[in-house]
Amino acid sequence: MVTEAATVAEAVADLLGQPLLLHSELDVDVYRLRRRQPGPDLVARVFGPSVERSTVDAAGRVLSALAGTRFPAERCPTDTPVAPIGDGGTVLVTEYVEPSPAPHSGFVVAWCAALLGRRASRSADDLPGGGGWH
Repeated sequence: MVTEAATVAEAVADLLGQPLLLHSELDVDVYRLRRRQPGPDLVARVFGPSVERSTVDAAGRVLSALAGTRFPAERCPTDTPVAPIGDGGTVLVTEYVEPSPAPHSGFVVAWCAALLGRRASRSADDLPGGGGWH
């Protein structure tokens, strides 16, 4: 497992073929990386060997599918946002989304309810069971 934040920044820089700087640690094994060239910051989520690669790949596919929608999810910076890292670990790389306030009270609840209603009408047979990532 990766224990150094600098190692994560270096591995993601190699994956994307561009230099990156560590901006901050957002959570345990979740890092915000800053590009040295213009472009949005990135988020690198590191998963240990106990999380199967197929599970992380599925999350990348979901985020890629959301890229064609207005859903405010992080976007994948490449077609292959998942890569091996460290000793049996995996990293998922996305673009950082700056937080922004809702336009008015109740908007988020109404909007999320509508999105969940639309999502409930679609099959999720190809997705693993899961929870939330933040």
